Amino acid sequence: MEKVNYGIHLYININNLNSVVKKDENNHDNLCRTFHALNTFTAIIEKFANEFDDIAIEKFTTSRLHIYIPVNNTADKIIEETIELVAFAQKLADFINKSSKYQSLVNFQIGCGADYGKYTEFEFTDKDTSLTEMTTIGSPANRAAKLQSLCDNGKVLISKEVYELLPQKYKTLFFGDHAATLKLARKYSDLSAYGATINDLTKQLDNKFAERTSRNLNEAATLINNLNLGDMSISETSNKLDFSNLSLKNSKRIEEAAILFADIRGFTKKVDESNLSEMKQLVQVVLTMMYHEVLGRDGVHVQFQGDRESAVFNKYKNENYDFAIRCILCAMHMLDRVDEINQNRADKLNIGIGCSLGTIYAAKIGIRGQKFNLMMGQTVKEADDAEDNIAGVGLDKSADTEIAITEELYKHLASLSGNIASKIKSTFSERKTNGIKYYISTTRLSEMQTTTANKIVKANASKANHNKGIKPWGFWL
Repeated sequence: MEKVNYGIHLYININNLNSVVKKDENNHDNLCRTFHALNTFTAIIEKFANEFDDIAIEKFTTSRLHIYIPVNNTADKIIEETIELVAFAQKLADFINKSSKYQSLVNFQIGCGADYGKYTEFEFTDKDTSLTEMTTIGSPANRAAKLQSLCDNGKVLISKEVYELLPQKYKTLFFGDHAATLKLARKYSDLSAYGATINDLTKQLDNKFAERTSRNLNEAATLINNLNLGDMSISETSNKLDFSNLSLKNSKRIEEAAILFADIRGFTKKVDESNLSEMKQLVQVVLTMMYHEVLGRDGVHVQFQGDRESAVFNKYKNENYDFAIRCILCAMHMLDRVDEINQNRADKLNIGIGCSLGTIYAAKIGIRGQKFNLMMGQTVKEADDAEDNIAGVGLDKSADTEIAITEELYKHLASLSGNIASKIKSTFSERKTNGIKYYISTTRLSEMQTTTANKIVKANASKANHNKGIKPWGFWL
């Protein structure tokens, strides 16, 4: 792990990607155009970023690029680079929208969020599976993501910390966003939002930006023309999802899948020089736990997003347990594992988990050897919302350890026969937020196992008293 850095974390998001997905699927019965356009978008932004020495693209996550810029020279330099990235993303989206290859797509609409603060780079390694994955730890990424989630089309939302770094020519273009600040207060009481339109910012950039834009849009045209849509395919799968077998030319549509996002609350903001060694150890422990819990329930790790795990559990031939049951059992056991971690901690960790059920699309995109694992579709957004806005986010800004599942997933559990589904379902209670039903549980897997074991012991004792014979009892799963 490198030393603690100061810098800007920026999220560039395609706000209307779910609409693009729906229209492309309805018109063409597949998402080849969408994946092709996404690959163009991510690859060319990366080419643009590579013209600067210090810009790093961490991840592409569902519909957004996570980019960070350390302060290696002056704050003015990273502000200029941030503004250029935002402005170019808008230019590139406009260029893609006008391409004849993507003419049937809904226009990509861009929204951005940025925060400034302390973070550190962290390379996760798992010796058992040889997985190596880079991520960043620290609150700026979390806060920037939240700002982006509230950003309207064609705009950028920044924190007060970024606003205070702005040169006057940009500062006059930003205005305090009271409505966004109020929404942020549920989770970040100290986070204030300032908004500006991307087009207004673009007008302040010089000829060097125009030259870079022209050069990279030419690269976009080449990339668009070099891959024919006819060379791409999106197929159904009846097997367990395997991202290593996917590429831009070979993507998958999964009709029945459960998505899980798990996020440890409240410790990334504590990154500083004094506890760096402890942070490194804790992050490794937490991410290893999440990763192996997913694998242990026959799930598929997608990617780490800071201190957050994203995973998919899909239905496949001869699965031992229903995919949704595996997903929720994974979540419940994560709660147990966090309790174990907390046994030796005065400063307790809390975990928020969101799960959803439905159809997803899976692919690998990006210029660096098609590096980014991608899950896409409304189901993914629903799990993301459940984790980010519902689990452990009460009206009193509590950070309780909770699992939040969507109504669709709850109904699926209700449709299943057998004791396991019934017992899982009984641990959830309804919570309605903004008119949307979610179901919440704080039950650990160990609690359910103990309750089940006690019931079996009592049942066997009763059978023995009535000479009905004793059946062996044991824990399930």
